Amino acid sequence: MSLTIFQIAEEFTFYSAVISHSYYAIFQSAKAYLISKGVAFSEKQGQHQKVYYGFKKYVKNGTIDSELLKIYDTVKVKAKELLEILEKEREERGKSTYETLPQANKEPAENSLANAQKFYSNIYYLISKKI
Repeated sequence: MSLTIFQIAEEFTFYSAVISHSYYAIFQSAKAYLISKGVAFSEKQGQHQKVYYGFKKYVKNGTIDSELLKIYDTVKVKAKELLEILEKEREERGKSTYETLPQANKEPAENSLANAQKFYSNIYYLISKKI
């Protein structure tokens, strides 16, 4: 029904966006945790690395479960790979591989979304319990 309402072609998907948004959900959750611990972020550039390594520090000292860092690592790699794929596809626009890209991202998108949900709920718990 929504395909008709919004006139979205059946083969059009949002899987690539799900991977990207899942990464940002994890990044922003990790950043929120660090801010709750008094870590300051004064500059825009370099925040992704600062958040990642700051979060990693809390995992290493045992405050945060290492499973969350594994999730962060996985989704970070997927987002990087996605950007590289999209850049390549942008260069090859019009070739048949461009048409299959969104559907090929379905499984990674599902995994990214599940990881983002797990990560967020754990960070929410840690912040609300002030751990």
